[in-house]
Amino acid sequence: MHNPLQKTITAILPSSLKIAGCIFGMFVLSLLHSGCAGPVGQGNLALIRGDYQGAEAIFLQVLQDNPENVTARRRLAMTYFYMGRDSEPEKFNQAVAQFMFIKERRILQPEEQFYYGLSLVGKNHRHEGFAVLKTLSHPTKFRVQQFVRQRAAQLENYGEMPLRKLIAEMEKSWREGEEEDQREKIDERFSDRDVRDLPNPLR
Repeated sequence: MHNPLQKTITAILPSSLKIAGCIFGMFVLSLLHSGCAGPVGQGNLALIRGDYQGAEAIFLQVLQDNPENVTARRRLAMTYFYMGRDSEPEKFNQAVAQFMFIKERRILQPEEQFYYGLSLVGKNHRHEGFAVLKTLSHPTKFRVQQFVRQRAAQLENYGEMPLRKLIAEMEKSWREGEEEDQREKIDERFSDRDVRDLPNPLR
């Protein structure tokens, strides 16, 4: 049974994800599966509503109580990323700092690596940021990995492209990679079924 927070998140997901970005939806959906209704859940709800200051305050409070809460820290990193993208470019510095904190403790997950690279680009560390994006590792989604790497290599030399457009192009490459991965999985399932349905000459 869904709790009230889950129902609220589910109700606002379609419109909010258009604002926050589809890839971040993975972070939100992890909340739905975990049933988390604590402070981190409330912070996520503020974030997908676009209440970045509210989300920042909640995540900072969680981290004050438990600095090693990596879930809250990556949500805070995403909060700073969106603040930097939308109106406060200096927030990219803080996004990078949060991702680096996580990176020092474990290998970054694919989505974290992706936004870490974009945050570095936003911080005007273009060479370093594109190096991260061009080496994105996604063990379970080959086309995401391929499309992001290729698009990063193409955009690296587009020095005049506005940052907001560059971010949108990179996020588009991720979405297109996901769509291709999904198509290939469907094709593979149908192919396997067709093979199983073939007459067995040894029977």
